[in-house]
Amino acid sequence: MISSEYLYLVKNLRGIIYFSDKSKAEKEIEWLKRKFRYRKLGIAKSLKEKSKLKLWDKLEILSLPFEVNLKLNSEIESMLLASSFLSPLLILKEETLTKLSNFLILGLKTKEVLDDRELKRNIRLANYSITDFYLKAIKADRKEKVKIAREDLKRFWRIKESKEGKSVIVYLDPKLEVKHEVYRSIIPCVILDFS
Repeated sequence: MISSEYLYLVKNLRGIIYFSDKSKAEKEIEWLKRKFRYRKLGIAKSLKEKSKLKLWDKLEILSLPFEVNLKLNSEIESMLLASSFLSPLLILKEETLTKLSNFLILGLKTKEVLDDRELKRNIRLANYSITDFYLKAIKADRKEKVKIAREDLKRFWRIKESKEGKSVIVYLDPKLEVKHEVYRSIIPCVILDFS
């Protein structure tokens, strides 16, 4: 049975944050805290419990809405949460991507330093992304998912691409054998790295 709280969060979450346990992501946490004071952001329960970073009280601590027969770590759980809550993943620090490299299907790098307005715009666009391609993505095979991600990347046309730059937008595919199709979407991600 789908709960009213689950539906509320699907509608209102602006992103799910993810960072590696070794990240020094204090600046990124502070930025999110300031810029999303009146908007909901979530975090996987397992990541919150082991985090040494000082997080804020209004952060939604999330558990998977449907049971999975998998051994979960915080990166898998965060991806499944993003898929099931139709929400982008907000990855703190580019170095965190190394933990997700097996799931990476496409990315965009830039040498530009994006200001607050552009970062917030890209988070909003990533929200539109997952909503727009969700039904197609949960039914797609790997090849089709790459095609969907490549097509969707065009919405970030304002970002000037540079192969030597920092990753700013990536798409992940959890590639997991899961019973519930809500866990099978491509996950658009925005990387926040102020170093």
